[in-house]
Formats: sequence, structure tokens, C-alpha cells
Amino acid sequence: MEDARGVRRDARLGSDAERPHLTLHGVVRHLENVERSWFREFFGGQTGLHFDWTDEDPDADMRAEGVPMAELLASYAAETELCDEVIAAASSLDATAVDPDGTYSLRWVVVHMIEETGRHLGHIARCVNRRTARSARGHRRTRKCPTRGCDRSLVDNVATWKGSRGTSRRSGSRRRPASTPISRC
Repeated sequence: MEDARGVRRDARLGSDAERPHLTLHGVVRHLENVERSWFREFFGGQTGLHFDWTDEDPDADMRAEGVPMAELLASYAAETELCDEVIAAASSLDATAVDPDGTYSLRWVVVHMIEETGRHLGHIARCVNRRTARSARGHRRTRKCPTRGCDRSLVDNVATWKGSRGTSRRSGSRRRPASTPISRC
């Protein structure tokens, strides 16, 4: 969930044509729901639990419009603690639960949830990459170098370097002219 924390706190990430419901907020909400479903409802046998999906809208858990990321992360963390209690209460990882679709061991459920979370971490990375690409388009971002305090943008640094490449050669080496400062930011 480190990626989720790195994005601006209440940022709403857009969707794409392939997955119109895929947002960072929605993925976090979905993970909370599937943890609850597999561990507490299916394996723990708990009833009366709330889920954000319905038979009419099975992707409703992928939408979390208007919910601050901090709230989603706190809710997800609380859910995983409750799920950990179900795991700790089991006699072993070989303990089983029966579903109309079959019998599953706790070991299978844990591994399945690791796979599910891993798959959705890829979706989180995709959301973050989309946002980063969108915010960088057409902008020259200036960043201060932490070591030297340079204010030059990366675009300026690259342009300066490309413009000076090979203009001053000695003994076959490429060196920049002394008059062209290049930040190492």
C-alpha cells in the first residue's frame, strides 16, 4: 500500500477506456471487501457483514467517489486486523471451509489473497503511473537538487547536456565546455 500513501492524500485518479472503474480509491475499497468476504464471511462463517458490491452491480466495490484516501486506508487496515484474528483462531492452515463451489483450506485462501493483492498492486501502479504521466504532460517541472540546491528543471539540464555534447573533444573524449554548467540533479 506504499503507492497509495505516496499519492496526494485526496487525489481522485481518472479511469481509462479499458477499465472505466479502475481508480486507486476503488482498488483499496475492493481489497477491503474481498478480505472481508474470504476470511470473515467464507472462512470465519460470520454473517450480516456489509459488502459494497451487489448482485445488480458486482463492481460497486471498485468505486469510492468522495471518500478520502486516509479513510479508505484506515478502514482497510481495520479490516485486515479482523481478518488476521480469523486466521489466528484457526487450528492450522490445513483447516477447511466449505462453499457451494467447493472446499478450501485456509492455506489456499491465504495464498489466493496474496495473489489477489499482488494483482491489484499492479493496478495501483498503473493508476499512479497514469496520474504521473498526466501531470507531467506539457509541464517543465522544477525540482531542487537535495545536495546542491539547484533550481534547474530536468528538461533544462538534458537540453543543456545534449546541446553541448561533443563540442569540446580532447584525445577522443567527449567533454562539455567549461562555460556550460550542467547540474547532476
